[in-house]
Amino acid sequence: MANSKILSFSDLLAKAKTAQARGDWEAAEDLLNQILKKAQSHPEANYLLGCMALEASYPEDALSMVARALKREPTNQTYQRLLTLSITQLIKTHAKKHRWVDVSAYALQLSRQHGPSGEALGWLATAWMKLGQSPPPRLSSWPWVLAFSLCKEGNAAG
Repeated sequence: MANSKILSFSDLLAKAKTAQARGDWEAAEDLLNQILKKAQSHPEANYLLGCMALEASYPEDALSMVARALKREPTNQTYQRLLTLSITQLIKTHAKKHRWVDVSAYALQLSRQHGPSGEALGWLATAWMKLGQSPPPRLSSWPWVLAFSLCKEGNAAG
């Protein structure tokens, strides 16, 4: 019988980080997926796969993975930063292909699904400014108004 050592999650994470650092993304992905086969909601494995997805220009996959990580660790600021970067990349991509009214709706949708990150608020405020509109009354809470005001001031100064 072959002597195969069963690796712990921390061993698999360490090996995945090493593989990622040396540019062997395939090995890193394989190791992280081994963790997720046994613990689908493992936050660090989801986060690392999300980082790789975003770096490979797959922001939707990154968003999905970091959302799983945040379900387990909702106050983790590192995971929240990846969420913001993923949302920003999705909105930027959307902005290149669609009218501002559609960008506004998309930013609002992402904010409702994943919480109002500063980047999503900024994009939403920018979209409203481009459309010459104020935030809808139901969104007149202080973060939305602040984002809109800052964007308005930035456009007036520019």
